[in-house]
Amino acid sequence: MKRLFGAAFLALLVLSGASAQAAYDSAKVKDVMHVNFGSLQAAKKAIDATDAKAAAAAFNAIVEADKPLLAMDPPKGTKADWDKAFKDLIASAVKGAKAATDADWDTAKAALGELRTAMGKGHAAFKN
Repeated sequence: MKRLFGAAFLALLVLSGASAQAAYDSAKVKDVMHVNFGSLQAAKKAIDATDAKAAAAAFNAIVEADKPLLAMDPPKGTKADWDKAFKDLIASAVKGAKAATDADWDTAKAALGELRTAMGKGHAAFKN
């Protein structure tokens, strides 16, 4: 009986954990978008000045700001599309941070362009 109860409890825990998502939080998303906007500007300025440390920090600020949004449900569209959009955005920011650290300014500029494109697509797909 104890094993049956334990197995049922474990199954319930696994199933509930697999579907646990944070509800859409408009204020949190707006805060992240403000960080992203400022960080894009800071990254551009740092790239133009060939300041590797500042550019990497700006790209990394985007990574850290956007990661928590992966746990959130989208306001519209599918969760799979939402996750892909943010994973792609984060990957571009990671690419930019690495390029800046390596002083690979052409790749850093390309990553900046990818971020702008990803953000535009995200607004088109998910903005209320």
